[in-house]
This record gives sequence, C-alpha cells and structure tokens, in this order.
Amino acid sequence: MPSEAEIDAGISIAETQLQLQAALFGSLDARAAGLLGFDGVLIGVDIATQAQLGSHWWFPLPGFALVAVLCVVAFATRFSQGPVLPDLYDPPDAWVSFKRSAYRTLGEAVARNEERIRDKRRVLNWVAVLLVAGVVVAWLLSRVIR
Repeated sequence: MPSEAEIDAGISIAETQLQLQAALFGSLDARAAGLLGFDGVLIGVDIATQAQLGSHWWFPLPGFALVAVLCVVAFATRFSQGPVLPDLYDPPDAWVSFKRSAYRTLGEAVARNEERIRDKRRVLNWVAVLLVAGVVVAWLLSRVIR
C-alpha cells in the first residue's frame, strides 16, 4: 500500500497527465475540424467540376461522405475528466480514504483517455488517407475524361 506522500505525488502526476491529455484532445478536435472543412471544400469542388469529370463525377463523393462521418465520430469521442470530488469524499475515513480514491480514479481516467486518444488518432489518420484517395480518384477521372 503506498504511503500518503506517494499518493500525493501520484495524484499530482495524474492531474498533470489529465491536463496534457485535455490539451491533446483539443488539438485532435481542431485537426478533425480542419479535415472536415477541407472535406467540405473538396465536395464543393467535385460538384462544381461535374462537366470536367464527366458522368462519373460523383465517384469521389462516397469517400468524402465517409470522411465527414469519421470526423463526426472523432468529435464524439468523450474525454474522461477524472473523479467527481463529492463522490469521493467518504466521511468515516475522511481525508486518507479520499486521497486513495482520488489516486485510483485519476489513474483510471488517465488510462481511459490514453485509449480514447489512440482511437481518435486512428480515426483521423483514416480520414487523411480517405481524403487523399478521394482527391486521387477525382484527379484520375479528370485524366481519363480528357
């Protein structure tokens, strides 16, 4: 069983990790927003260039639609903020029990967020690949049509 000083150090480290994860979550959301905006531009360009792409102008659209869905999925990933303090406070054991509960639940929140961040990154990497694939398909169509 860790000592009180070790629990205090663990709580401090876990709080710092949660703050870093929150910043990373925000940056991944900004990346998703940028990719979603770029996807919207590509959809508009694809629709605007129907004449140049011929009757197959719509081929890139399913990929672009999938990108939009994946961006929404990335936005929907929830951040685990850690313990709710009133739920942790246990009057009979008072402060020591509170610290042990905070130590445990902060660690659980950090672990959950690591998995969620990994999943969010994976989704956004697929978004980037699909965007490139859609652009390549549109470019190939423009070459074939000529």
